[in-house]
Amino acid sequence: MKNKLLILSRNVPPRFSGTSVVVENLLKGFKDENIVVVGEKFISGNSNHPKIKYNNLRYITILFNTNTFLTKLLRQLQILSGFVLLFFIVLKHRPNKVLVIYPSAEYLFLGLLLSKIYKVDYYSYFHNTYKENRVGTAKFFASWLQERVFKYSEIVFFISDGLKNYYNDNYLNHTSKFETLTHSFVEGISSEIDVNIYGKTKVAFSGSINASCEDAFHRLLKALSTFNNVEFNFFGNHEEAFFLSLGLKKDSFFIYSTLDRSQFITELKKCDVMLLPHGFGGDLPEIEYKTIFPTKTIEYLFSGKPIFYHGPPDSYLTNFLSDNKCAIIVDVKSEKEIKSSFKKLIENQDLRKTFVKNALLTSNSYHISKIIKNLRNKIYK
Repeated sequence: MKNKLLILSRNVPPRFSGTSVVVENLLKGFKDENIVVVGEKFISGNSNHPKIKYNNLRYITILFNTNTFLTKLLRQLQILSGFVLLFFIVLKHRPNKVLVIYPSAEYLFLGLLLSKIYKVDYYSYFHNTYKENRVGTAKFFASWLQERVFKYSEIVFFISDGLKNYYNDNYLNHTSKFETLTHSFVEGISSEIDVNIYGKTKVAFSGSINASCEDAFHRLLKALSTFNNVEFNFFGNHEEAFFLSLGLKKDSFFIYSTLDRSQFITELKKCDVMLLPHGFGGDLPEIEYKTIFPTKTIEYLFSGKPIFYHGPPDSYLTNFLSDNKCAIIVDVKSEKEIKSSFKKLIENQDLRKTFVKNALLTSNSYHISKIIKNLRNKIYK
């Protein structure tokens, strides 16, 4: 029987999110061969939002751009209609393997149900903790579902060694199934390194500002906004009013919210410093802060520009950057230390070049060709 892989993920292109980028890179890596991706259609109110089309991308639910009572109700009803649509997609494409990407408990459940009905091999792919990130009745359901996902998965993939190590230590009955499948990039790596800063220092931040990085982000912003020659460049679905409310002057920042992947990488590489904040704490469980590996890290590694990292000393991400010597690290809650380290970075070209060389070397392990080869070897063995 010819192998065909079905990937289930709520977040898919063209939505601007870490998981969407992971999925898009997998689509490009498989090059339409024996793969179909099923996810949630992103409805954007912005007519300039990039339109991305793939022949093997299908939608079974809709992500609304508002959060009203009606849209919440429709979101719940979509689970049933989504399964009906998934039923027809499976009948048409006849996959014999399904890979479900979390975060999305509903998709984990749909994938598990699908694998039982159609007798296909089931694989799961966790980008965050699940049960540990729930409370109350939601945690009870998460415990029930997660145990079954682990039990029936042929392999349970994790997006980083940090996350996998946590599960290895805490779910001893399933450790033989645990594997790492990292994020990737599809672009080539430039052999030329240019860390010169021309005029203002352009700092870049990509992605969402949420509980995983919020406290560190605010501290970075407050410290760096005291420099007269710093220009902020924000990539993602951000609103101007938000940054103005934080005290930034209107002429000190730019927002890029409607770029496709190619445009995003081009604009990112025009910046001088990559900002990587990682939360010291907040609304998430402690284990999230210890294990999170933001997908933006990979883009930063091959950007050809130095990474300025601010995060706690006891997290996997901090240890990763420190071990690979590919970022300047501020691991204390100190605006004074942030200012001092930033000044050191922008005044020392050799230091910037050293960080970039190490980052590019580290990024080699994350090229899509290697990630796809690893995935094929695991599921098509």
